[in-house]
Amino acid sequence: MIVQEHSGSTVRAKTGSGKQNEQYVGWYVGYITTADNVYYFSNCVQSKDKVPNFGPARTEIAYNILNELGVLKI
Repeated sequence: MIVQEHSGSTVRAKTGSGKQNEQYVGWYVGYITTADNVYYFSNCVQSKDKVPNFGPARTEIAYNILNELGVLKI
């Protein structure tokens, strides 16, 4: 699934969530294609409490790290 396209990069990704062993689990997995490379990523967050920003945290954390690594400019 194409999630974003900008600055010559395409992000294809999928979110997911569930509950296991009394913990909420959320993930965001996918890959980014650029003109000369492909970067795969996976992010998993866990919490005993489902706080209001639990859902958005999956993608925000991933994008912050990819931005810091210079893979994605957002």
